[in-house]
Amino acid sequence: MAHTLTTEKASLIAIASDAADGEPLHRRVTATLARQIARGELRPGAMLPPEIELAQRFGVSRHTMRAGLDTLVHQGLLERRRGKGTVVREPPISQSLERFYSLAHEMRTQGEELRTQVLARGRLDDADPLAEVACARLGIADPTSIGYLLRLRLVQGSPLLLETLTFPAALCPALLDIPATGADDPAAGSFYDALAAGAGVRVARARETFRPALVTGYEARLLGVPAGTPVFDVERTSYADGRAVEWRRSLARGDRYTYAVELRNPDDEGGGAR
Repeated sequence: MAHTLTTEKASLIAIASDAADGEPLHRRVTATLARQIARGELRPGAMLPPEIELAQRFGVSRHTMRAGLDTLVHQGLLERRRGKGTVVREPPISQSLERFYSLAHEMRTQGEELRTQVLARGRLDDADPLAEVACARLGIADPTSIGYLLRLRLVQGSPLLLETLTFPAALCPALLDIPATGADDPAAGSFYDALAAGAGVRVARARETFRPALVTGYEARLLGVPAGTPVFDVERTSYADGRAVEWRRSLARGDRYTYAVELRNPDDEGGGAR
């Protein structure tokens, strides 16, 4: 349920006194609201007052107010909902690319509630659209030797990514079995934990590629976004003991999930590269 900004919160909406002299007013608006969102003074789901009312509280023109809000919308901190107004969004989840990562482990570390829905499972066959690429990535000639899982991953109850995971079926055959009613489904847990527990295999390295994509049809519906929404299309091939043990394709919502990596300049480390 959306929360309307209370009267008590109104006093918080003011131009920051420590704003740099000469800084454009719309940037002061942006900085002030961004700080309040970061501090939790404006919580996810909070509905902001109309632009004209906000402009009066900030002592700026409506045009300036709109420019400040536009910046926060582009940054993913606010969302405009047609016929309703401007709402504070859930903060995006940031994933570091500086090391091998598991979504299940990362969400546990960040204290986020991760839930996984297993939508389909089984073995590939020659007619499956995934067969050719999965066989090539895993180095397996017979597609019926490859197991697959179609999973929807949700964080705090909201869809985050849709993934198709393939692997040599002999490594984790239990993931392909439908669990008994009321029993935990191992296919809904960490694939890497299942790989370690079931086959004694630990992933040593992985290669990922990222490309932009537009989702339509069932993919858009499952991710809870309109058709034509841009997402991250992420492919990963994981290796253990010199062989591929996983190939997966994930569609990650760009409005909920971001990837980050720290880049170091080799000139500052004596590398001399230019």
